[in-house]
Amino acid sequence: MTLSLGFHLSGNTADWALVERHEHAPAKVISAGNCTLSQVSELHNKLSSGHQLTWALSTCDGNSRPTRLPRRWPLMRTGPACLLHPAVAAAAWDWDSGRYDQNELHLWLNQDELCCSEAFPGDSFYCREALDAPLGQILERILSRLSRSPTQVVVTVEEQSGDRKLLLDLLDDRDLKVRELISLPEEAGANRAALGAALFALDPTRSGAIKPPSESPRNDPAWLVFFSIALLCGVFSFWLNRQQQQQMEQWRRPANIAIASDSIAFIAPMPLELARLLDRRRATLAALEAILGEVTPRSLRELEISTGPHSRDARLRLRLNPEVDFAFTHLPDNIVLTTSTDHPFLLLGRARIEEVQ
Repeated sequence: MTLSLGFHLSGNTADWALVERHEHAPAKVISAGNCTLSQVSELHNKLSSGHQLTWALSTCDGNSRPTRLPRRWPLMRTGPACLLHPAVAAAAWDWDSGRYDQNELHLWLNQDELCCSEAFPGDSFYCREALDAPLGQILERILSRLSRSPTQVVVTVEEQSGDRKLLLDLLDDRDLKVRELISLPEEAGANRAALGAALFALDPTRSGAIKPPSESPRNDPAWLVFFSIALLCGVFSFWLNRQQQQQMEQWRRPANIAIASDSIAFIAPMPLELARLLDRRRATLAALEAILGEVTPRSLRELEISTGPHSRDARLRLRLNPEVDFAFTHLPDNIVLTTSTDHPFLLLGRARIEEVQ
């Protein structure tokens, strides 16, 4: 069992959600609520009970991606697993629950903002608009910036927002198919972005996660050590370059040894990034072969594999044929599939395609 804590910062208050995840099972909400900034450190200490509790923060300044912790954020002693844009955090919770898919547009409305996420959270367009203008104008600004017209709009509205009916009417006026997601009882009324932040705290390598810089104070001894290391690196780089030049000069000289035409004289090493991409491709194909090797005729209606350039996991979505009795029984350990709580014939999961170095 793994616990994680997610925060969503709004003004001088923070919504929070504590979730747990057992191996091979979806995340479960333990508790949720909100507090003032002055209570954040006390809340973290209480929930961690003296143990290490990973956390992540959903926040943004205007509509820009967060790059560092806000100056007024009190929890500095233990750094976050990652930072998140609120639109990515809110969409991630519904995506992992299997409640919307690649072709739908995710809108999340609360009392302060309207957030939008297109397709897979963090991989495509996303934005956040403060409710400082008529809702119709804000919605028009968002829709005009999309890369494509959505086939359907998925809407989630926090209980504190009073603009639910207005938003649904505005979308209906634009002839958009709308599907509203109602908060489930097991979500304990938690803020969507706080729930998504807790998921990212469990796996900060997901697409859309932002690793903040170190917040440790700079001092003269530290800079002296940094300068010394940089100087040594420069000297070593010069020496290494010199050695390579001398080696190349030796290669250029005519040799007295005859080399057969089919002999290998020199093999350049494969670039590390190219080798990494080839390994990821092989692992993805192996996962695909493992899944297709188990399915029986007509048992699988739809299979979707998606991943981000920096994610170590590939996301899996499988839609089974309800008319065929089938279940996976011999999948490898790096592939985890669970049944969606909303759709019994929808399987969600992930396949590890890159190991942590």
